[in-house]
Parts: sequence; C-alpha cells; structure tokens
Amino acid sequence: MAEYDRFAWIYDIEYRNVVEDIPFYIESFKGISLPLLELGCGTGRLIFPLASSGHSILGLDISGEMLKIARRKLRKDYSCLKDRVELVKGDMRNFDLKRSFGGVLIAFNTFMHLISIEDQDNCLSSVYRHLEPGGRLVISVTNITPELISSRYYYYHNSLFFIEEIGGYLQKYETRYFDTVHQIIKLNVFYDIIDESGRVTRYIREMLLRYFYRYEMERLFLSHDFNIESLYGDYDFSSFKEDSPYMIWVLEKR
Repeated sequence: MAEYDRFAWIYDIEYRNVVEDIPFYIESFKGISLPLLELGCGTGRLIFPLASSGHSILGLDISGEMLKIARRKLRKDYSCLKDRVELVKGDMRNFDLKRSFGGVLIAFNTFMHLISIEDQDNCLSSVYRHLEPGGRLVISVTNITPELISSRYYYYHNSLFFIEEIGGYLQKYETRYFDTVHQIIKLNVFYDIIDESGRVTRYIREMLLRYFYRYEMERLFLSHDFNIESLYGDYDFSSFKEDSPYMIWVLEKR
C-alpha cells in the first residue's frame, strides 16, 4: 500500500474529479453526530465533502505523500474546515487512535488491498474497537462479474487528457490478470506523461488486489459482530445484482 507514495501526484490528478459516490456517503452518514473515520483517505477526495456536510472526520492513510497533498488542500482550499478535519498516517491493518467514532468509511476498493485473511481480520477488529455501539461501517468494493472473470486477462486504455499542472498530457493504459485460484487481481498501470515537446515519460505501477464474493464478505462481517443493514449495487442505492458494478455494504456494530 505504500506504493502510493510514488504515484500520489498522479493519483490526485486522475481521481480528483470522481464525484459519483459522494452523495451516497453523505446520505449514509446523515444523522450521525459523532466524528467519522475514513481508512485509506488518500488525498482527501471524500474527506472534504463529508466535512463540508457538517461532520468532523479523521482520515488515516499509510502513504505520507498522499497525506501531504491532502494537508496542502486543507491549508489552501479548505481552511474553513481545519477544525473538522484531522489527517493521520497509519496502517488500516492495525491502528489505535485512542478514541471512538460514530461511523467508519472504507471506500473506493481500499478494502481490496487487504490480500490475506489475517489482514482483513485485523482491519475489521481495529474498526470494531473504534466504533461506538451501533456505529456504522460502510465498505465499497468492485463487484467482479462473471464476464470479467471469464476473460481472465483484461486490457484498458484511457483517452488522452491535458494536465494543466504539468503543461502536458497524461495517457493511461491498464492490464489486469485474474488469478481465480487465489482471488487476486494482478494490476499493471502504465502512465505516459507527454510534455510540450512530445517527449514521453512512462511511470509503471504494479498492484495486487484481492477480490471478493458476496457471501464470503457477509460471513466475514458477521464473524466480526457486524449486523448487515444493506447491500447496494451502485451509488444510486439500487439493490445488489449479479451484474452490479459494486458491492456497497452498510454495516452496524452489534
């Protein structure tokens, strides 16, 4: 997960305009007066909208470079939220913040970085310790459909787009290999930065992601004493189906 240090600046450029899930999370934590905790908060894509909606929120991330960008945003663009936002470096697999929260968010496939069962258990145990009784946990992961699995190997090409900060263009290529024995996605992302002269600089990011099935996750959550409130298939609160793009779990601490 510390791999994100090398690509924090690209990550922020690539995902800062992703907003489709923000209203869902604001609605999901509506009415919770105690502070929120986001694990894997990155550069603050969700932290700042949630704080703007009235919540106090702590963001935890293992990447110092991602947090550096988030702190710069807090200082420059969201200074009015400085009393409601706290950013802490830490590992979601094992953390002790010495306080409790009314809600915890693990969004945007962050839970898929937990490859081993031990890591998944440790994360959920840490979350449980930090949640108030009746507190809410929301987890969103990609739903790996039969169509994706059947292809085993997946290639994706993103269109070229201009990046004002670097005065050049960013082009992204992505390959995914599905290891169906171990439920692992082997992900390779190629970022080509094209400057004004046409020179290309390539950055390569390699990642492993663990994918999950519905009842595997349900059993995991129940074994950690979470009640399952809802399972959605998309950010419009639609019910989960086989071809849903996501599994979005809304859980309650017993």
